[in-house]
Order: sequence, then C-alpha cells, then structure tokens
Amino acid sequence: MKKIHFTDTALLHPTDAITVNIIGAGGTGSHLAMALADVNCALYELDHPGVHVRLFDHDKISAANLARQRFSPAEINQHKASAIISRINRYYGYNWEAIPEAYGPELTGYIPNLTSQITFSCVDTVVARQMIAQTITGSTYRQYEYTPKYWIDCGNNRISGQIWCATAKPVKQPEIPETIVIDSLPFITDVYGDELVDGPSQPSCSVREALLSQDLFINRAIALAAANFFWKMLRKGKTESMGLFYNADDARMLPIPLPEPKIGTNKMAA
Repeated sequence: MKKIHFTDTALLHPTDAITVNIIGAGGTGSHLAMALADVNCALYELDHPGVHVRLFDHDKISAANLARQRFSPAEINQHKASAIISRINRYYGYNWEAIPEAYGPELTGYIPNLTSQITFSCVDTVVARQMIAQTITGSTYRQYEYTPKYWIDCGNNRISGQIWCATAKPVKQPEIPETIVIDSLPFITDVYGDELVDGPSQPSCSVREALLSQDLFINRAIALAAANFFWKMLRKGKTESMGLFYNADDARMLPIPLPEPKIGTNKMAA
C-alpha cells in the first residue's frame, strides 16, 4: 500500500505567518533564504499568510565566499545573515529577521523563543545537528507560533547531498482507505547516530580553494530541493517521501522513503 505523511494542518490554513528558522547562512543557507523569499511571495498570491524567517549565523563574508555562496564583493566583511536578510527585505518589502549570532542555548537570554514551527538546518557539524535536535525536542514554549512542527536538515559533501525532513512530534493523520499514513518522521540524528560525519568546512583563502572542497552548484541544488520540498508539503498538503539524496555528477535525485509505521501509532486520536 502507498505510504503518505499528511502535512500538519496548522501549516496549511494558519491565521498568521508560519515561523521559520534557518540555521546557517553559508553555502546552502544563503541560497535557501532567497528561495524561501520566492515561496513566501507565491504563498501570498494564494491567500496564505506566508512565512516569517529568522536567519542565524555569526560568520562574516569573506572573498572566499563569493561564487558558491549568495554574496557579492560589495558585501565582504558584513555578517552573512544581515546581508542576506537586508537584501530580501529591501527587494520584497518583508520584515524578516537577521540574527548575526551562533544559534544555541546561549541565545535564550536574547531570544527567549529560540524555536519556530519550521527549522531548516544548514550546518556542517554533527555537534550542531545534535544541539538543534535537543533544542527542538526540549522546547517548552507555550506560544503556538514557536511550537516546533518540522525539522528539515540540509547537508552535503563535495558533489552530493541530502535533505531530511523530520517531525518534532507525531502529527495527527486522517484515515485513508488502502493507504498507510505515517504520523512520525524520525530525526536524522536518531537514524544515523554515530554514522554522521562533519561536512566539508575547511577554511579557504580564495574561491579557487573553496571549490576544491565543495563544487560550485551543490549548495544551490540542495537549497532549491529543500525549498521545493517545503513548498510541495504546503501546496499538496502531503508528502510521499521524507527528503531526497542528490548527486551533482550525474544529476540524480532519489527520494528517501517514508519510514514504516510504528505499531499502535499510525492513527492519532482527535
């Protein structure tokens, strides 16, 4: 039978914009923020309140970040998060937020509502992913707009990468004849555990050196795939995969199958 995960209904017909955190504004995060700006514009036209994005990154732009990341020579020495969000807000008239700090518990005094309904992680270390997982699962915020719903992780090496969508908690699913509905999508940190490895993040002094560790369009491809996955979840109200693997050398995209249902948890009570 076909397996389907139906999107949390709170995201399909919200009264306010969906809150989104993007953690990391480098190779993937800078392109993802721009892609989500287009998603937001399209949602407005479909009478959806759209998304409100906060972009977290403490790093500053260097000459080595040009070409592969979404920055220009005029933005060198600016904070990555501030440069991207400022550009988006001026272009579209949004009021998205740049947080030029490292995402983590130490921010709670400055930003008490650290979580959001959707979290996109564009980080390159296992430790960062583990911290994000702990922050999402440990969230105790009562405000509806900051209650975690989904975590979409983006990762890559030099020529390949993946996006992985997980639920923060089980999502109520409808009963559909001859269909297996999946209420929970596992965290990448739970599935792979010790098999996770840090991504390519070698310091580079030039664009030439940066391209030796990550190919020119790999981050852009992963970012667009993540934005499209999120867009389809909202437009279709469902997904038949929990992400995808991508190989830039032969342009292959392979869906990541939904997990098998857990006994007794496939149908959610009202």
